[in-house]
Amino acid sequence: MKVKKHFKLHRLYLELMGAIIGSFLLSAALFFTLQFCGEHLLNTNKAEDYYLKKLNEDSLSFSVMVEMQHYSIQDFEAFGEWSEEHPLTYYYLIREDREYFDSFLYSMSPEYYDLSNPEYQKSLENPVNFDTISGYHAYTIHFSDGEGTLYIVGDYLYELMQQLLLISLLISVIFGLILLFLLVRKKIHYIAAITEGIHIFEHGDLTYEIPIRGRDELSDVAGSLNSMKDALRIQMENEKEALMANSELVTALSHDLRTPLTTQMGYLEILKDHHYTTKEEHDSYLERAFHTCTQIKEMSDRLFEYFLAFDPHPERSADSLDSLDGMEVFMQLLAEHTILLKDHGYQFQILEPEKTFTIHVNMDDLIRVFQNIFSNLDKYADEKVPIIINICREEKKCSITFTNAIRKVPRKNESFKIGLDSILGLMRRQGGTSVVTHDDSTFTLRLELPTY
Repeated sequence: MKVKKHFKLHRLYLELMGAIIGSFLLSAALFFTLQFCGEHLLNTNKAEDYYLKKLNEDSLSFSVMVEMQHYSIQDFEAFGEWSEEHPLTYYYLIREDREYFDSFLYSMSPEYYDLSNPEYQKSLENPVNFDTISGYHAYTIHFSDGEGTLYIVGDYLYELMQQLLLISLLISVIFGLILLFLLVRKKIHYIAAITEGIHIFEHGDLTYEIPIRGRDELSDVAGSLNSMKDALRIQMENEKEALMANSELVTALSHDLRTPLTTQMGYLEILKDHHYTTKEEHDSYLERAFHTCTQIKEMSDRLFEYFLAFDPHPERSADSLDSLDGMEVFMQLLAEHTILLKDHGYQFQILEPEKTFTIHVNMDDLIRVFQNIFSNLDKYADEKVPIIINICREEKKCSITFTNAIRKVPRKNESFKIGLDSILGLMRRQGGTSVVTHDDSTFTLRLELPTY
């Protein structure tokens, strides 16, 4: 499972790497194809025609320069300047089978071409070996001191090859970038679709579903956003239902409270105005007023428990918690509450730990927890089976567990069934929790608190 998760973590990277490598390979294939076509083009007659055209242009340029400036065949400086302006050409100037000028040699050693140089004068005495200039094209040039022959060659096809290489490289790079963009565009559009879905969620439409495309991190994000949206929608629906239930409960309790209050006011008004004739009537009205007080108290307790169970911010501040001996607190509360149930025939079996412990609790909250617990025991526990109370100390926490057999018929009418939620809320206010487990015959409630 871990290997699969690790693989999923890099799927988007692998896709991007595949797009980059694929674009590079196709661009390289295009580049070599263009190069092959370029080399083939250089071996055709068109390339030869291009070469001769450029050679004729440069030869004509040299001839026009000589005739217009009336240069002699030994105006070496002017020929050197022309060579610098035409770096792709190499040429010889020859008259009567004697070499007067070599453009390549001049570019290397211009001082050689000095009329006073004996070596140069001596070279004029030797006839030209025409094998060294085979492949050169010859043109007649009219110098001011007579005719001469220009033997010229050029690297025009090399320049053309370099241009074709640059064009091929540029086309291949542009093709690769366009191809990479086309491959990545799908993911970019999907990111835009996810972003649009988030904006739709932000505006309150929780019915929209972000489409799931592919199997990579983006699809995982889309699925997670849809799940989060569904969870949020369910939570909002639950909150809406809770608010409606809250409103209905408050309305019902308000109505239920109004009835005993009205009755009680009537009894108290009778007692206040002495509308009775005997002591027995007085005591009867007083007993009825006390009974309505009990009803009002039970209803107000239910209302308190309901709001506590659905309190969104149950935590108490550290200042409201007291550091107490856990065993002493639990045993004191158990002693106070077990007495009342023992009068109803209940039996208790209490298991204590060997060592004591310290807890941070709010006694008012803890008292209400025990009141709820023993109220539920009085309603639902079978008095024929002993109630087992087990106090345990574990690492960094303590627990007290209540286990009882369930009565087939509750002793009292069922309440709004929020007592357990109220217990959980009260425990959470103190940094603890409560866990309920039960089957058809046994009910167990476990309270947990951190120890210090």
